[in-house]
Amino acid sequence: MVYTHVAAAIVAAAAAATGAWQVQNWRYTGQIARIQSEQAEAVADARQAAINEATRLQAQKDQALHEAAQQAQRNAAAAAAARRESDGLRVELTEARLRMSSSTCASVRDHAAALSGVFDQCVGSLEGMARQADGHALDARTLMQAWPKK
Repeated sequence: MVYTHVAAAIVAAAAAATGAWQVQNWRYTGQIARIQSEQAEAVADARQAAINEATRLQAQKDQALHEAAQQAQRNAAAAAAARRESDGLRVELTEARLRMSSSTCASVRDHAAALSGVFDQCVGSLEGMARQADGHALDARTLMQAWPKK
């Protein structure tokens, strides 16, 4: 009989251990499922946040490029206006030189010719400098506008 009680106790202990093991398995399986669900949700949220940020940065870059193109058009229009103005001044100088050619004073003609040459050189230098300055300013503005802002 003692063996029967011991055997029954061993069987009861084994059944209790198996039951406890099963309960723990269910509990851990539930926790694992919850953790996996939370992790999947966090990954989805992070992915959506990354997509939103990439979209925002792309729009910011596109806006900066659009503004740069508009500024380039304004710069080209200003350069064309400066060219027209300098061409008009060149014509006036040429006419003045022609008027002076009928003058008896050779020094006046020489002076006008020298002024015209110097003016042409200045205009050419200033146009080149303005083109470079506009290009540099446009590049700097484009980079600043396209740079990510929080």
